[in-house]
Amino acid sequence: VVAQIAQQVAVTDPDFTNQVWWPSLFGRATVGLSNTSKDANALNTRSQVFDPEEYDKLMAEFKKKVEKGLPPVVEQTLEVRPNPRCGVNNNYKVHVLWVIAGVSPAFRSALPAETKQQLEKEPPAWKSRKTGVLHLLQEQDDLDQHFPFNITFYGDYSTRLVRMLAENTAYNLIEGGGTSLKKFFENDSAHRP
Repeated sequence: VVAQIAQQVAVTDPDFTNQVWWPSLFGRATVGLSNTSKDANALNTRSQVFDPEEYDKLMAEFKKKVEKGLPPVVEQTLEVRPNPRCGVNNNYKVHVLWVIAGVSPAFRSALPAETKQQLEKEPPAWKSRKTGVLHLLQEQDDLDQHFPFNITFYGDYSTRLVRMLAENTAYNLIEGGGTSLKKFFENDSAHRP
């Protein structure tokens, strides 16, 4: 499984877990659907399919990658826990290639000067306000210092932002997970008719 996650904060941020939903897959979400801690347990119950300690290992590996200047891509083989609410049975393992948002120094240094300059721009004020999401309905999002931590489910993005998000993710997959992807597709071809 390739799990590409577009979060809005860097994995190195001390408050990372409080800003993202997907730790619930490990029963480790600290915020729920209301973006508060009030319903975190409900989200964990609804979503958990992996052991909680595996989240700590995953986060440690992500941080090591970022500290080394590598793309934030980590492989894990995980035991699946039952989750009747989601129709998930146990007794099997899943191999996951986790890919999260992040820009490696090598990717950034290969960018054209104009793009690097755009990535130095201060984000608009609405991006720092809690109500910023509402502005996406009226204002186009574009490249700035906030890249690649853009909210990607409201629409109205500049063409260059969409292209950069795609290019950065492709780079991370190829450079951070290329060997794993190659093995996956080589092994998968043996199972095709």
